[in-house]
Amino acid sequence: MSKREVICRASATPGQVLLRCLLPAAVFAALMALFFATYEPYRTIGDNLVPWQQVREGIPPQQDANWRGNWAMVHPEPDSGPRGGPCLRLDPGEGHGGMVEYVLREPRRFRHFSVTGWMRIEDVTEGRRPWNVARILLFFRDADGKPHWNHPHNVCSVEGTRSWFVCRNVIDVPDFAVTGHLYVQNAGASGTFWVDDVSVEPSEPRASYPVWRMAFAAGWAVTALYCVFFLRLWRRRIGLVVIANAVIIVIGLTTPGGVLQKAAEEQIVLVDSVRQALPEMGTPTNPPPPRAGEQAARPAPTSSARSQSKATTSKSPPAKPAPRVSPERLRKYMDWAKLRSHQVLFALLGFFSMLAMAEGIDRSAPRLERLKRLGLGLAGLLLFAGATEILQFVSLTRGPSWGDFFYDSGGIAVGATLGAGLAARRLISSRRGTGQRA
Repeated sequence: MSKREVICRASATPGQVLLRCLLPAAVFAALMALFFATYEPYRTIGDNLVPWQQVREGIPPQQDANWRGNWAMVHPEPDSGPRGGPCLRLDPGEGHGGMVEYVLREPRRFRHFSVTGWMRIEDVTEGRRPWNVARILLFFRDADGKPHWNHPHNVCSVEGTRSWFVCRNVIDVPDFAVTGHLYVQNAGASGTFWVDDVSVEPSEPRASYPVWRMAFAAGWAVTALYCVFFLRLWRRRIGLVVIANAVIIVIGLTTPGGVLQKAAEEQIVLVDSVRQALPEMGTPTNPPPPRAGEQAARPAPTSSARSQSKATTSKSPPAKPAPRVSPERLRKYMDWAKLRSHQVLFALLGFFSMLAMAEGIDRSAPRLERLKRLGLGLAGLLLFAGATEILQFVSLTRGPSWGDFFYDSGGIAVGATLGAGLAARRLISSRRGTGQRA
């Protein structure tokens, strides 16, 4: 009996795969998402630090010097708020667009801030960059006044049209923070943004939060391992590749946000320092010695030529070091690399998974049976993509995103299509070879 026949006999039926692997995994993922959607992991321990009532009373507010903004594009509206009361309307425009900023002094008195605000948007479209939309964010500056954009700072970033909804997120206070800056901004290319009741409250994690995080992370891992053992992927030639690919995806998604960008910035600083310390490349410090007889053949330079050479040398500007990559461009590259790496990894997962599943399909089975197995495999891949997004609920610096799920699903669809096509081609060629031998 060949190895393929052993794999086919040991493979579970589609009904067994559905009831004993996919269904329990889907139920656990749904319960996990429902729990974290209703559970509030942080509790407030102080009053609101943003006097939002002041911007309702006048633009610009005169009572507090910590208010800043692009006030020409900020307009109070008396009865358009979420409860029929006053709110602010932020219009798009050149530069930062309509923007309201409040500066928080000495933010390191606290470890976490719970940022909440009511938002409403109408026909907001993305600007030149992906983050040029309607947004609320809280970032921090160090002692030199430099903002650190690699530290998590986004509260909400939305586009399109949505009625009033509550935006809420928790931002950790870093050790370098000297001032905190709350931004409420309409950075979109077009559209209108209404906002009201923005608050920044000191908070701390609940005592039960670490327990729930560890419990759901362990449950997620146990469920994934159960499916791996149930399907016996390691028995197939490409099964180990599928397992390794999935492990790489999980590690990448659970890595704290900003780690890769911070490492890239440190490498850029190191390269800049080395470039400035080394002498200018391509300029020899000592000219090569002349060949034999060449010195006598050369005419001695005149005094005017020597003075002209000295003047030219003294006037030549020093070599400038190559400019470093700006933080904004680095973030753009990192976002692009993150998105493409997600798509590539999930495309590879779909490709190798289809090849691995083709090993367990009996070639003599009816066509409908083979299609069921491939369909269950594709459903399992999509379930894995959704489960990895739900897993980010247990991360302190990441969160699930529908956009990432659709990007990952697109990568799976491309890879699974290529893998299924290659598997079908191999099946057809093997059948022809079997018929010729017969």
